[in-house]
Amino acid sequence: MPYKYYNQNPFQLRLQDCVTRAISRALGIDYFDVVAMLYQNGKFNECDDLCVGCYSKLLTHDFKLPCFYGNGKTVEEVANDFPDKILLIRVDQHLTTSRFGEIEDIWDPSYKIVDRFWIVE
Repeated sequence: MPYKYYNQNPFQLRLQDCVTRAISRALGIDYFDVVAMLYQNGKFNECDDLCVGCYSKLLTHDFKLPCFYGNGKTVEEVANDFPDKILLIRVDQHLTTSRFGEIEDIWDPSYKIVDRFWIVE
């Protein structure tokens, strides 16, 4: 199983901050800097900063990350398809990270169906 518990929250709190945690971990950006980026992105694009349509703009347009669709695959399958990459993976109401084939999150989303994912490197 390619899952490992990892909490990017600086206070190790288990909050509904998956977008911030995942982007911070995958891109190697400070957690609070990601909070500020998401806020500014939401304000600029006039959208809810934690909505997939909004943070997708940040990832695709600002960070220039290629976006792909899951085509019915699970998080585990997508992670296994890219064992040499860092990914941001979106499932229904959640964003998670896969680093070199290992899913890192505060809960195991490996069985969830992937909506879309971005390749970081």
